[in-house]
Amino acid sequence: MHAYAVKDPSWLAIREVGQSQYINALDGACSPCHSPIGLRSGDIKWGPFDITDLDPVSQEGVGCDACHTITGITRLSNGGFMLAPSDVKHGTIKDPIPNSFHESKYNDLYASSEYCGSCHDFVTNDGSPLEIVFQEWQAVLLSPEKRVMTATWKPTPDRLLWVDRTEHCTVMILSVPILL
Repeated sequence: MHAYAVKDPSWLAIREVGQSQYINALDGACSPCHSPIGLRSGDIKWGPFDITDLDPVSQEGVGCDACHTITGITRLSNGGFMLAPSDVKHGTIKDPIPNSFHESKYNDLYASSEYCGSCHDFVTNDGSPLEIVFQEWQAVLLSPEKRVMTATWKPTPDRLLWVDRTEHCTVMILSVPILL
């Protein structure tokens, strides 16, 4: 789902409506979350762009590197996170097994719901909420004392399930068939 953040037909349709309303000036507001590497590498600039003209890494939308190089949160909206691109990939495993692809490092940020909230809320410069999925998720699923998400991939014989467990409930968010 995240990998299609810049190519998803629904998002492209919403983007087109937004562009028509804001005289082709909306893309800079969407890119911090929908293609963070594209924006931060300079491949995407503020204003309109043709997705097919982007570098393949920018077209990935929210790929592995985008999420696993986040090292901090600056605000809970509008792509308010810090990236530290390198061969170090961060995650929730406290003692990761070394591999030949990259160095793996534990970061407690990845066990926090704020990690997701940095992109899953979108507000205007004056603070008006345009999309507040993260705030809604907090209000509906979590008690005020416990605002920590513990989500994980759970394999079954023929599917991968993205499961979000809180103190009070378990929600299956995404079910992906395993193609053999």
